[in-house]
Amino acid sequence: MSFDGITEFVAVADCLSFTKAAKELNVSAAHVSRKIHFLESKLKVKLFYRSTRKVSLTTEGSLFYKHASQLVTNLENAENEIFNLNNTPKGLIKITAPVTLGEEYILPMLNNFIKENSDMQSKAYLTNNNIDIISEGYDLAIRIGKLPDSNLIAIKIGSRANYVCASPNYLKKFGHPVHFQDIKKHKCLQSNVNLNYWLFYENRQEQKVKLHSHIIYNSGKAILDAAIKGLGLCRLPSYYLNEYIHKHKLIRVLKQYETPSETIWALYPNRTNLPIKVSKFVSYLKVNFKQLDVITQ
Repeated sequence: MSFDGITEFVAVADCLSFTKAAKELNVSAAHVSRKIHFLESKLKVKLFYRSTRKVSLTTEGSLFYKHASQLVTNLENAENEIFNLNNTPKGLIKITAPVTLGEEYILPMLNNFIKENSDMQSKAYLTNNNIDIISEGYDLAIRIGKLPDSNLIAIKIGSRANYVCASPNYLKKFGHPVHFQDIKKHKCLQSNVNLNYWLFYENRQEQKVKLHSHIIYNSGKAILDAAIKGLGLCRLPSYYLNEYIHKHKLIRVLKQYETPSETIWALYPNRTNLPIKVSKFVSYLKVNFKQLDVITQ
């Protein structure tokens, strides 16, 4: 039996969409449809149920997918081993990352990585939502903070510190908080719509302080703007704040209480043979994050 149509079949089965599969393979939807029709004719079975809204595997399709997906994986592993012989990153790398961290750090580093590796191409999607990188076909995801249980491999590439800050005008009007419990008396600017507290550490004990949230935005930049304009206390990652602290537009408060840092992770699927392009880029991120004042190891 030839392999003609099997790659297209596995792609459609993974995506449950002819259109998405075509995009993943960088071919037309018509090409994918022809290949599936050829395969069904050759096998003399129907592999998919099709409707205007949904594509799903038939019983025969599910059985065939079990073996075909392993075949495609083995072929990809074989190709990766050949490419990795000269240890040179090649091909397209697809990543996803949080919006601000991606804009400020991840994508500039990715651009430099591509510049240094002329056989590479890149595609990135910035979102603060956790997407399924396996079903969406991403090589790598950058995530921050506590991770949900999953089968993904997680590599720490850095940590980001969080500061509590306010504008000089706000502190002049409402006073400096001396103890973290004092924030209950202050107007607070919250960047997480699902939380109504901030965490601090005192004598190595975690302390949770409920907020009087004056403003709640799911945007760090909007919270930063509100803090600069004197609307309250903010707690944000240091890379939002350092520039404005240095310009004396914001003042850091409660320095004596360590606020929790958040781990920055690189996540990728658990593959037997990790593509060299992914392993090299993860190492590149770790080295470059180590050189940043706002990101620690």
